[in-house]
Amino acid sequence: MEKYNGTTPVETFITKFQKCSDYMGWSDLDKVIHLTNSLTGTAELLIDGSADVTFEQLVEKLRRRFGSEEQCDRFRSLLKLRKRKDGETLQELALDIETMARLTYPNMGAMDHPMNDILLREAFVDALDNPGFERKIREHQPKTFDNALTLALRLEALYKSQQAQKESSKPRYARSSQADGGQNKDGKGNFNNNSRPAEARPRVDSDRNNIRNLTTQLNLKTSKSKIY
Repeated sequence: MEKYNGTTPVETFITKFQKCSDYMGWSDLDKVIHLTNSLTGTAELLIDGSADVTFEQLVEKLRRRFGSEEQCDRFRSLLKLRKRKDGETLQELALDIETMARLTYPNMGAMDHPMNDILLREAFVDALDNPGFERKIREHQPKTFDNALTLALRLEALYKSQQAQKESSKPRYARSSQADGGQNKDGKGNFNNNSRPAEARPRVDSDRNNIRNLTTQLNLKTSKSKIY
């Protein structure tokens, strides 16, 4: 039997437990024993001194402790503040939003109900924590939570594809310089001589030698003219 520690929606756990007990044909005593053994963590504290508690009383204790308005207010605040984490996939974010919504509104019923779907859709878009991304999704006006997730996945994949194409279209030297993180720049942000491409250095050195030779020849001519 699934364990319950008070960190997941209590109504979901109670519903699953009751369905299981109906299927197994448990008596009220069987239900109390199995439910008691299913409680762990903070939920396990509810059974202290409850040797003669009935199944209905134990369920009511669970609802009062983990389905209270105070708990819902806390989860509501967490849902409002929920933002996408670094490296978190859109699917992971959507799943967590749905879980937090159940904790916030334990009696919300079916998640695909129109009002519930609107709540999930808006919470998901707000949690993206990217104004430009959020605006793009709202411009397409997704009608459901699943539509919003599908659209976000498609837009993100398109963006990554465009970024990869831009990166591949850059000259090789520009990409290597960008990868170096500006290490070939001096303190003022200017590239030093070592930042030139390797294939350009021989040409630069050759030009310098030519200039040096021309200067030497010019000085010799000037000196001869003075003698004469």
